[in-house]
Amino acid sequence: MSAHSQNKSIAPALPEQEILQAIRGIRFGVVEVVVHESRVTEIRQTRRVRLTASNPDMNSSDPTSGGL
Repeated sequence: MSAHSQNKSIAPALPEQEILQAIRGIRFGVVEVVVHESRVTEIRQTRRVRLTASNPDMNSSDPTSGGL
């Protein structure tokens, strides 16, 4: 059996399960659920990496860290 036909035999996860998996899979970030005509069509994740104050060089030089 090919990999393609194996994927067809696996039942898709319910949207609720996918949402919970996305939430459990990140420590800091955002899980966004997109609904179209009362159906979940997309689940987006934005992950954040928290930098500690013990490494000030990284905090100040990284434009995404919020440093000046």
